[in-house]
Amino acid sequence: MLFRVELAPSRLLFAGIAISYLLALASLVFADIPPWASCVLALGISFSVLSSQFRRTQPVALLISEDMIRLYFPDRQISVLLETECHCTPWVQILHFRECLQVPALTNSAITSPALTEPDSLLVSMPRPGTARYSVILLPDSCRKSTRRKLAVLLRWHRFAHATQLV
Repeated sequence: MLFRVELAPSRLLFAGIAISYLLALASLVFADIPPWASCVLALGISFSVLSSQFRRTQPVALLISEDMIRLYFPDRQISVLLETECHCTPWVQILHFRECLQVPALTNSAITSPALTEPDSLLVSMPRPGTARYSVILLPDSCRKSTRRKLAVLLRWHRFAHATQLV
């Protein structure tokens, strides 16, 4: 099974984030704090807006197959593990991923082999969770409705939906 989700920037998500920042700034007007503290908080909110523009870019595609999940960014692609704390409703789907690092490991025949120099004792690459985390938020304008529906069914009924991770 091969499933590809093309991700578009969400205008709804952008509007929600913009409104939340504007409400945070507007609340400073009515806050019962000294003016210097309001200025410091306004600078902090402004810094948060600016720093969010320079964070990691959002993925442009998600590829799910039987043996791996890949996130595609404009400049690179990475293998990831789907974490179990995903949120899936008809209106929003929030997927959490952890980068998958390939770590050398011994095969089963190498473990039972008395000498690691035998041909059966080969090193293989085993996936291990990395430290980088990625979240993908799918709103109605992020991708097609049929794609979101298929993804919801896949997340609910596939083998990696119940605390086993797809590698």
